[in-house]
Amino acid sequence: MLRALRITALLLAPAVCAAAPDPAEPAAAPIRVYGRAPPDAAGEHRVDQRLIQQKPARTADELLELVPGLYVVQHGSEGKGHQLYIRGFDALHGSDVEVTLEGIPLNEPGNVHGHGYVDLGLVMPEVVRGIVATRGVSAVTQGDFATAGSVALRVGVDPAERGLRVAVEGGTTGRLRGVARWAGDEALLAVEGTRDAGFGQNRDLRRATAVVRGELGVGGGTLTGFGAATHADFGLPSAVRLDDVQAGRVGLTDSYTDDTGGRSQRVVGGLRFARRVDGLRLDAGLWVQGRALRLDERFTGYLDDAERGDGHRQTHGAVSMGIDTRLRWRLGPRWRLLAAVDWAVDDYAQTQAPLGDDGALDPALDRDLEATRQRAAVSAAVRWRPVPRLSLEGGVRAAGWRFDADDGAHGAGGETLFALAPRVRGRLALGRWLLFAAYGRGLRPPEARAVVRPPAAADAPADRYQGGAAAVTVADHGELGVRWQPDVGLTATLAGFAVGIEREQIYDHVSATTVERGATRRAGAELDVALEPWPWLYAAVSGAAVQARFADGAPIPGVPTLLGRLEAAVEHPWGITAGLSLLALGPRPLGDGAEAAPAAVVDAALGYRWAAFGAEVAVELAVENVFDTAWREGEYRFASWWDRSRPRSALPAIHAFAGSPRQGRLSLVVWL
Repeated sequence: MLRALRITALLLAPAVCAAAPDPAEPAAAPIRVYGRAPPDAAGEHRVDQRLIQQKPARTADELLELVPGLYVVQHGSEGKGHQLYIRGFDALHGSDVEVTLEGIPLNEPGNVHGHGYVDLGLVMPEVVRGIVATRGVSAVTQGDFATAGSVALRVGVDPAERGLRVAVEGGTTGRLRGVARWAGDEALLAVEGTRDAGFGQNRDLRRATAVVRGELGVGGGTLTGFGAATHADFGLPSAVRLDDVQAGRVGLTDSYTDDTGGRSQRVVGGLRFARRVDGLRLDAGLWVQGRALRLDERFTGYLDDAERGDGHRQTHGAVSMGIDTRLRWRLGPRWRLLAAVDWAVDDYAQTQAPLGDDGALDPALDRDLEATRQRAAVSAAVRWRPVPRLSLEGGVRAAGWRFDADDGAHGAGGETLFALAPRVRGRLALGRWLLFAAYGRGLRPPEARAVVRPPAAADAPADRYQGGAAAVTVADHGELGVRWQPDVGLTATLAGFAVGIEREQIYDHVSATTVERGATRRAGAELDVALEPWPWLYAAVSGAAVQARFADGAPIPGVPTLLGRLEAAVEHPWGITAGLSLLALGPRPLGDGAEAAPAAVVDAALGYRWAAFGAEVAVELAVENVFDTAWREGEYRFASWWDRSRPRSALPAIHAFAGSPRQGRLSLVVWL
């Protein structure tokens, strides 16, 4: 009872969160593609608000399509967490990509559905003013889960867009979304409500979100307050077997079940104080989060239980808080000191129980865990510019974690871990060329459940266990790159990278176990080209080729070997707006020689904005999957048995989640 009360009451308590800007954050004014400061590493990419406004994004995760080399999957409806692919990593629901909102960590340590779980439902596209993405690891401030890279989302509104903005959106899937946003010089308030039946079966969504941000001058500096809250109910379709699709027994957008789904609630809030004094810049903040999540899912049908089925219900409740301080100190004309201290604590309770096909829960829990995780980290780096064209930076991040866990069925445990992460990078300017080199170590701490090893698993194979020896996953990145900018409206960046992990751990949420797979190696190249011939036209082409393998040479399942994107946007002074997006996916290995099919999908949008009755009005039509391509957003290989009239087989089969078919959305926006 106490556990249930604690999980239920999480969202009733007030919360505050801090906005911890990236130390390389640019000025708050809108940034032009040809006017921004040069990046510190070849893998760094910035997206300004003007490009975000031109992207016909339905959700915040679609804004991440503006980051070259990043592929985001949300199999199911909009309510579930996201699966991220970048630089040869299948980051599951966020285990290898650090994601922050105004400096607040969105990765959830030890989430019942996946370690590092990221849910962007808290983020409304209309309040995002910038994205700073770092592919790879090169900055000392990159924290937990930055084994493949980091994505920082910043909140705000372009000065030209301030005032009251009201929007209504309708779609062919029965979508109805309303947004109201008010922005002043120092304050922002936005609310959203969405209902959507979704394409195909069991993909419905009902969500409400609110965001508030304000600034106040205090003590010669700026005090910023930020808060956000969201509630969502959603359906969760099952993955369908491709052999069933090919035989006509189910459709690609169908689901074997219609009684699975989830509920997601989250609230964040905090304060941050920033001040500059001569050559010193100080940022200090406090943040707090509350979280409640419930998921009812079925992956394998009746494979292990021919009567009740293999469904389960997962619940997760958490309270987290943290403080951080960042310091940038100019020591002279050629030297800078960057230092940071941060601390966070996560307290959570979670359960997993078998769920019968009649909706009845088994009282015998598979998991009944209470855990506390504390993290403390100190980072320091020195930046040296011996000559104006050369910048060198080197430093280290020292982190420690304390885990205490009590699983009712498996006992209790505790452990303290430490890790050091050296990071260095350099940049050399030669005319219109920039040369980059970087090395960095990324850290992924284990989940707290890893300190509790079930007695029954003591003699289990070493490569598959629940819990087990707790250890920090270490990823060593090397990167070389070159950037060419022959004209103010053209930039091209080419980067090559290599990543090595000696002790890879993967969370398999089909079997709800942690899988240790030994060493892995990743290598690849990325090409990004951005063109802005006129201020009203922007186009970008990017491509990534990756080879990701285990030490024995076997390919890592699920990772796209080739990824290409085209993004184009028009915002003409005549009021015409347009957008075009192309995604191209190469084959994805699935294990034992099987491959996921390649795919190419085109999205487009067309709109018009004009003045009427003292207000600004805009109408936009967005079409997803213009050519109605039958494509598979996610493909996986595991055994299942859904049709009990057919013989049972434990042989693995390819399962898929459908990508969006052709669907349209019509939006009406009014600025007052």
